[in-house]
Order: sequence, then structure tokens, then C-alpha cells
Amino acid sequence: MQKLHTHCAICCRKIKWKRFTFLFPDPWPERRRQRRRIFSDDFLDSITAALEEGGLLRVATDQVDYFRQMERLSRAHPQFEIVDVTRWHPPVNEVRKKIS
Repeated sequence: MQKLHTHCAICCRKIKWKRFTFLFPDPWPERRRQRRRIFSDDFLDSITAALEEGGLLRVATDQVDYFRQMERLSRAHPQFEIVDVTRWHPPVNEVRKKIS
């Protein structure tokens, strides 16, 4: 897991993202496997290095306990804050524009 965080931090030194979307990571629901979850303090540190000032990290999971862990870690991290999801609208891509 550490290799992934290091790779993310190295690859993103020159490029800053406006947003990073992290959808439905493997929840590793068994208690003995939860240490394998990617969403961690190290992950948030790596994303912090990759995001531009005011950038957004969007996450989604369908596992309640994983959501609580993500929320707890995000609230505790000094570089992140939880924003009201009613203010967020998914970006409209070119395909959706043409279909509408």
C-alpha cells in the first residue's frame, strides 16, 4: 500500500488537480482485512500533495462502516473539510450534453 501512496505523490509533483474522484474502493469488510483499505492518513497526505489550493476530493462507497472511516479521517486531517453534498453537482461531460 505504501508504494501506491509514494507513486501518487511522485507522479503528482508537477501536476495539480482541481478534483480527485475516488469511487467505490474495495471496502475489505472483514475485520482482519480492513488494514488493506486504501483510504488512510497516508492516502489523504498523497492527495493533498496532488490537489491544487481549494481542490476537491470526492469519494463514494456503499459500505457504511467504510464511509464512517473516510469521514472520520477526513475531518481529522488538517487539509480537508467536509462540504455539503447538496452543493455538489456531477460534471456534465460532452456525451451527456449531446444526448440531452
